[in-house]
Amino acid sequence: MPTTHRCNGLRIALVLLSLLIGSQAIADDLLADLPGAWVDTLLPIPQPDFGSLDEAARSDLIEARNKVIAALQGQATTDELAAAYGELGGLYQVHNVFRLADDGYTNAMRLEPEQFRWAYYSAWLAAVNGWDPIAVTRYEHARSLNPGYKALTLRLADVWLDLNQLEKAQAAYEETASIPGLEAASLYGLGQIARLRRDDGTAIDYFTRALELDPDATRVHYPLAQALRAVKRNEEAGSHLARRGDTPPAVKDPMIEELQALKSGANVHFNQAMKAIDEHDYPAAQAAFVKGLEREPDNDRARVSYARTLYLTDNKAEARAALNTALESRPDNSLGLFLLGVLSEEEGDTARAVEYYQQVLTLEPAHAGALFYLANHYTRQGDYDRAANYYDKAI
Repeated sequence: MPTTHRCNGLRIALVLLSLLIGSQAIADDLLADLPGAWVDTLLPIPQPDFGSLDEAARSDLIEARNKVIAALQGQATTDELAAAYGELGGLYQVHNVFRLADDGYTNAMRLEPEQFRWAYYSAWLAAVNGWDPIAVTRYEHARSLNPGYKALTLRLADVWLDLNQLEKAQAAYEETASIPGLEAASLYGLGQIARLRRDDGTAIDYFTRALELDPDATRVHYPLAQALRAVKRNEEAGSHLARRGDTPPAVKDPMIEELQALKSGANVHFNQAMKAIDEHDYPAAQAAFVKGLEREPDNDRARVSYARTLYLTDNKAEARAALNTALESRPDNSLGLFLLGVLSEEEGDTARAVEYYQQVLTLEPAHAGALFYLANHYTRQGDYDRAANYYDKAI
């Protein structure tokens, strides 16, 4: 290539790069220096130093920031803008940019004050950072929005325990001690309270039951060993000391699990995909699923949903390939099997479709889709008794 052409190409590349940098700076200024209509309502969120983050995390955060900017510039509803700020706050939290995470949640709550999600995440952020008095206030506010979410009661008990408010903590732990998924953590908390009250026999009982429910909770071994040593059961104490670790009892908390899943980056794209599906924008859903599956290729549930969007845009061969890939890692995925049945039926292979539907019913006897399709199949076959049986079950 002649030198002149190379120079011209370099100039063009530099111009494009400067435009790109300039446009990013303008976008960041808009989020940090809010439009006038929002100055008195929202907190500015400056661009952080991304130096410690990997490329995928930087990409996710820039994309989330741009989503907020687009909502500020466009015709987004207040709820949509709140969701954009809340999701940005969540990403900052899982990547340990805590101050900006707090600002993101604050803006989401100002825009959507009755939304439990942002209130709960804001409280969780305060708790994990040791801002205990603030965490109590935020948890109590979140609980007023959704008193039935018992994982919050357990989280609040943990903070009360840290603040040495033992009566409040005990009442909260007792409230959650019989709830599936919260039992072991609740018993662990009750055991710690018993230890603080020097009731070692009760503490031993609580800790032992916690370990029976969650043997992987290695953090329980150390206080149990202390309680055993206090009652002169030294040999048992030594055994537990040898197994001590730092894994706390597991807590079934779907909202926090959803938040923590953002760290992989895949969940951001899967959420975008599901929103696009709700809006019937299937090409956008497909693009988002592809990005998510690049991060989590073994997520069979997401791959089946991706296959469904392919099917809805008439990409049936690609849909079948995606379903087969998902079923390789999880053969008992009933939705994947059902969709393969639908595809087989549309291709005229009714015998294979029936096999898929029967496999679905083996896994989920009440699967309405499989029952209904089998009923239709037997109606076409003139086997009305069998068809009626399947229709009855479907109903």
